[in-house]
Amino acid sequence: MLPEFHKVVKKALVILVLFIVMDVLFGFFYKSFYMNQGPSRFNKMIYGHKGGNKEQIIILGDSRAEHHYNSELISAKTGKSVYNYGSDGQSVFFNYAVLRKLLDSYTPEIVIYEVAQTEFEYSEDTYDRLSYFLPVHNKYAEKILEKHAGSFRLFISRLFNSYKYNSTVFIILKSYLSPKEYLAGYQPLGEKLDVGLFSTEPAKIVDRKTEYLIDSMKITYFEQIIQLSKDYNFEIDFFISPTLFQTENEPLFSTLNKSLSNYKYSVHNYLNDSTYKVSSFADPIHLNSEGADDYTKQIISVIK
Repeated sequence: MLPEFHKVVKKALVILVLFIVMDVLFGFFYKSFYMNQGPSRFNKMIYGHKGGNKEQIIILGDSRAEHHYNSELISAKTGKSVYNYGSDGQSVFFNYAVLRKLLDSYTPEIVIYEVAQTEFEYSEDTYDRLSYFLPVHNKYAEKILEKHAGSFRLFISRLFNSYKYNSTVFIILKSYLSPKEYLAGYQPLGEKLDVGLFSTEPAKIVDRKTEYLIDSMKITYFEQIIQLSKDYNFEIDFFISPTLFQTENEPLFSTLNKSLSNYKYSVHNYLNDSTYKVSSFADPIHLNSEGADDYTKQIISVIK
């Protein structure tokens, strides 16, 4: 019985050593692959981690920020350098970590903040996406991870490269093999919705979201971003860009207005702007490139 036990232990140790060696080799080669990736949602985190190019105007938000704010058009009209940090599926945690890290290098003149329709909504997915922070040693992101993803998770990510990078591989490969078009962080959408898809005039369709659980931590980080504008003396403008359907979202508006009023700010709300027709949208919540250009021109008059 004892010799058999020794064999099992020996095999287990061999497997463990092989795993550690493979994990170290994977991390050694993949780190360069990761840090030099093509355009992707992770690339913006890396770009911000390196301090960007000290752009005078930066844009923060989720996919609606990424697709609705034409960086090059803003730059051309204002004469200022611009970068769009909007990132698909991300939240106020990402926005805070990117902005706070940039402020270690320089202070932008203007921050454009696209308020998501789910800005303060509690979602498990939001916390799952914190894993995107793991490969980049952004100390502000790591504090968020420690508080909201667990110190054990952060410890394991530091111990094993395979864990740290496991949620990135598919997206990174895609960034090399089929890179998306990004223009100073802005990603234009070429699709155009067909009006024939709707039996009712879209402007008359009301998307009601009147009740959901508010995440107090999201409010905390949102207000910390506002406080940063006071501490570092930069202008911050809050926007909600258009959607195809009329939207009622009382939890968003009441929570947002309360937070902003505490700091004497307000939001430029174009959510239910009916001047944007079906042809302006790639899908019901995202403007296509034509719609984005029209919207960008509209917000330029606010920030100039």
